[in-house]
Amino acid sequence: MGTAAESRRSPLASRHSPEGRRRVVVHLPVYPENAYQPMLMQAQRDLGWEVIDGGGGGNFLRTALRDWRPDVLHLHWLHPYLLRKGRFASWMRGMRFLAEITLLRRSGIKIVWTVHNLGNHRQQHGGIELAITRRFARQCDLILTHGAAAAGAARERFRIPVSTPVLSTRFPNYCNQYPIDSRNSQWRSEWGLSESDFVIGFLGRVEPYKQVCELVDAFRGAAGNQHRLLIGGRASSEDYGNALRSRIGLDSRIQLFSDYVPDERMRSFLLACDVIACPSKGILTSSSVPLAMSFGRPVLAPAEGCIPEEVGDTGFLYDNSRTDGLQEVLQRAFAARSLLPEMGRHALARAQEASPEFIAEQIVAAYNSLLAQGRR
Repeated sequence: MGTAAESRRSPLASRHSPEGRRRVVVHLPVYPENAYQPMLMQAQRDLGWEVIDGGGGGNFLRTALRDWRPDVLHLHWLHPYLLRKGRFASWMRGMRFLAEITLLRRSGIKIVWTVHNLGNHRQQHGGIELAITRRFARQCDLILTHGAAAAGAARERFRIPVSTPVLSTRFPNYCNQYPIDSRNSQWRSEWGLSESDFVIGFLGRVEPYKQVCELVDAFRGAAGNQHRLLIGGRASSEDYGNALRSRIGLDSRIQLFSDYVPDERMRSFLLACDVIACPSKGILTSSSVPLAMSFGRPVLAPAEGCIPEEVGDTGFLYDNSRTDGLQEVLQRAFAARSLLPEMGRHALARAQEASPEFIAEQIVAAYNSLLAQGRR
């Protein structure tokens, strides 16, 4: 791979003796701006594995065979290795990716894939992506999902062979990543909010599939004078950012902070809100849901994929097939204000059940089982 991957490689990556060495896993692509992968990777290190950050994309075959020489190659998202601007370029890159995976498997490396999505969110070259992904799924030694619903959906969409094991785990919490301080009034004043406000918050990248414009429309249809909508995050494109600002118009109840919210401000953002809105369409999982629950906040989210499994009865779920689904769930949240503190406590307790250490133990046990079986 290129210099980005090599610069982030573990300093122990070259210690690869035939016997008496630690097991090695490479995760790729890695997006460290979300704590999800760094948390899991550190938990695996704590279990005695050598964990290598494989970088955020590019060509990795030579580095994998020459330098990393891992026992397990753990892929999370495939689109950086498959999709290019043009259809022909995407086909060629996809076929090259499949050939590279075949060579790695023949060298004895186990291939593990976490299915986070059923397709890329931009719906770019969807047919090509699906065709390549189905071929890739047949080469996997183990597939992971964050919930039983995702396991069933992945088996059906990607035609995963019955002989390929699928491990479903919870999405890890963020409880130890961001220390929690419940002094709500302090955080509210930082964002220009008062104690009497009922605050719905949206935090994250502002993209069309996250239904942020739809959230604004629903809020304007359901909210009263005491309600506030706090949106924090950078738009995925200038056009979508402009569309969002147009939807907000002059509504003073809605505040838009149209930039990336860093970790040091993310905590105050979440604690300033009564409910965290995690709208989206066509997803399996959402890291925003366990993040909000880790802060003891009820979530408002679609009843899709694994989200109902994650949320249970600690939040507000809506039906995306209903045109008024978002507005109706906002009205339910507004009406349940007195119940929110108790719901938040239950959300935190539910999140605490899925620590990164617990999830890492399950994944490492699955790795070890693969390696004990030898090559399929």
